[in-house]
Amino acid sequence: MNRLHYDEETQSVTNVINSLINGYQRNGKGKRELESHKKELMDELQFDENLYILHAIRKSLHLITYKNVLANPSIDITILETYRGRIDPEKFFPEFVTPTQICCYCGIKSRITQEHVLKKESYFQYAISPCNIVPACADCNNDKGVWSIDGDQTRTPFHPYFENYDFRPYLECNILYEKSFKCYLLKERDCFTLEIDINQNLKNQPQFSEFERYSNNFKMFKLKKIYSIYANAVISE
Repeated sequence: MNRLHYDEETQSVTNVINSLINGYQRNGKGKRELESHKKELMDELQFDENLYILHAIRKSLHLITYKNVLANPSIDITILETYRGRIDPEKFFPEFVTPTQICCYCGIKSRITQEHVLKKESYFQYAISPCNIVPACADCNNDKGVWSIDGDQTRTPFHPYFENYDFRPYLECNILYEKSFKCYLLKERDCFTLEIDINQNLKNQPQFSEFERYSNNFKMFKLKKIYSIYANAVISE
């Protein structure tokens, strides 16, 4: 996958907060809450965002520590989630509103959702940071939901804003033959299906130094099933 567009100046968490404040038409509780904590919230989240981008570029997001509360205890994840629902997607997530946008993880499906690279439940500081929210299909979003990085770089998802990644060199296609009653009815000597999987023979080869990470991402998003279904659909056309 080629990198998706990300602009550090316009897609920053401070711009998100300013946009949220300006978006409130009335001086209600939400606006007053944001304005009263604006400076400390901006300072804390912008510091965390800068740290995130640095680690993402270095492929070391696994080194970021959990943070399930902010310095100001009056701002909790429920409030941040409410704010996230008010963010203008065209301004901060341009990839999400492109009609042809496909999932940044599987590269096939197009039912796009807002997916947090680092889980918002564990990495509370990135719940509304555009750098941590990427366009993924609902299936990949759900499959990744139970995945834990556990401080392991090889378990870190590939980041579509900061990395180029391509599964194809790591894959193999297996032909699975079967003899069944269905084949008999179709008067075919052999029925077969294609199975796409990670080529385990590449594991110890130096030119495939990121084998473990590709293998873990493949498992994380259940790409064996997705790619195999797609391959069989293509040959049946």
